[in-house]
Amino acid sequence: GIVSRQRLHWSLLLIGTLLSGTCLTFALGFRFGMSVTERQDSTWVIAGFAAWSIAFAVLPSAWIMQSIRQRRNSPESPEASL
Repeated sequence: GIVSRQRLHWSLLLIGTLLSGTCLTFALGFRFGMSVTERQDSTWVIAGFAAWSIAFAVLPSAWIMQSIRQRRNSPESPEASL
């Protein structure tokens, strides 16, 4: 979707944003909601949620990039010249 000219559906923006936000919330919750001794055994869980948050952020990023590209390359409407 980032490289192709095919327009992504708005549902990918919604799903990607929700999943990325959820994983980021879990990562931050585990990071700041646990004591240092509890965190020592679960560092891979925090890193996993952070990685999934970044991976899911690709969907809304691609949608936004396509939206910006479409606005830059759209021809002027006839009403704009009036």
